[in-house]
Amino acid sequence: MAADRVRDPIPRRWRFPLLGVAIAFIAPLGWFILQIPHQGLWSWPEVKVELANHALLYGYMTLGSGLCFAIAGYLLGRAFDAIVREQREAAAQATLMEGLNLRLEAISVTDELTGMYNRRYFFERLAEYLRAARRHRLPLSLMMIDIDHFKRVNDTYGHPAGDRVLRTIAELIRSGLRASDISARYGGEEFVILLPYTDETEALRLAHRLLTTVSSHPFALPPEAGPITISIGLSRLDVEHPVSGEALIARADGALYQAKHGGRNRVALADAAAETEAAHLTGE
Repeated sequence: MAADRVRDPIPRRWRFPLLGVAIAFIAPLGWFILQIPHQGLWSWPEVKVELANHALLYGYMTLGSGLCFAIAGYLLGRAFDAIVREQREAAAQATLMEGLNLRLEAISVTDELTGMYNRRYFFERLAEYLRAARRHRLPLSLMMIDIDHFKRVNDTYGHPAGDRVLRTIAELIRSGLRASDISARYGGEEFVILLPYTDETEALRLAHRLLTTVSSHPFALPPEAGPITISIGLSRLDVEHPVSGEALIARADGALYQAKHGGRNRVALADAAAETEAAHLTGE
C-alpha cells in the first residue's frame, strides 16, 4: 500500500476535478472555432472584436463547464477511490487470512516445544511413503531415538534445562537430515525419523553420524552433567513381507530397547529374521 501511495500521490477525487477543469477550457475554444467560418474571423482584429463582444458568453462557458466538470470529476474520483480502497482492503484481508491459515496449519502439525512435526502428521506421511514403497518396491527405513538418562537431567537441573536439551537435540536432528527425511517428536524424550528411499546401510551411516553429532555437542549444562547422548533403534521395510507403519515403529522401538540395555549411546538394528517371523505370527 505504501508503494501505491508513492505511485499515486494525488487521489483520484482531486485528479478528476483538475482534469475536468482542463477539459472545460475546450468548450469555449470549440465554440470559438465553430464561429470562424460563420463570422469570418480570419484576422487578429476580428478575433479581438469577437472576444470583446462575447466575453461574458465565453467566461460563462469556461466557468460553468469548468464547475460542472469539476463536480462530476470529484464525485467520479471519490467513487473510484472508494472502489480501489475496498479492493486493497479486501486484498490485504485475504493476505492476512492466508497467512493465518498457513500459521494454523503449521501449528496443527508441529510440536510446540521442539518445532518438529507431531505424531499425527508423522503417521500420515508414514502411511503415504509405505504405500509408495510397497507399490514400487522402494527401500524405506525408520529410526526411533531416545535421550539417554533424560530423567536425571530433569531431576537434577530442572525441567527448563530438560526443555533446552530437547530443543537442542531436535535442532541437531533436523540439521543432520536430508530433504526427503521426516522427523517428529514421538513423545517425551523420544523422536522418530522416517527415511524414505533409504536402505539399511545408508540408514546405519546416518544413525551413527547422528550419535556422534549429539555426543560431541556442548549442551548448556554444568560440566558435572557429562555428555548428553542418545540411543537409536533402526528398522527397515522388507518389501517381500511389507507391514504396517505401527509394526515398523514397534520394530524400531524393540531395537531401541536393545540399544538401551546394550550400554546406550549406540545404534541397534531390528533383526531381519525376527521381523519376518513376527510378521508371519501376526499375519501381517
